[in-house]
Amino acid sequence: MTREEVLAITGPADNEESFPALRHTSVGYFYHDTWGYYCEFSVTFGPDGRAVSKFSRRINDGGDKAR
Repeated sequence: MTREEVLAITGPADNEESFPALRHTSVGYFYHDTWGYYCEFSVTFGPDGRAVSKFSRRINDGGDKAR
């Protein structure tokens, strides 16, 4: 998928990070999953603007909904 296609589905990113040596850019999102865990979801785009990887992780144990 292209960056535009991903952003059309997910909306504006919460953060963005670039990796100049690889010419990649990553956009990240924070959310609460169905079980109340605070999570991060990230998509990395290559130099051609297409997704090359995705990543998600739980940030806390679900009992505390704060960052």
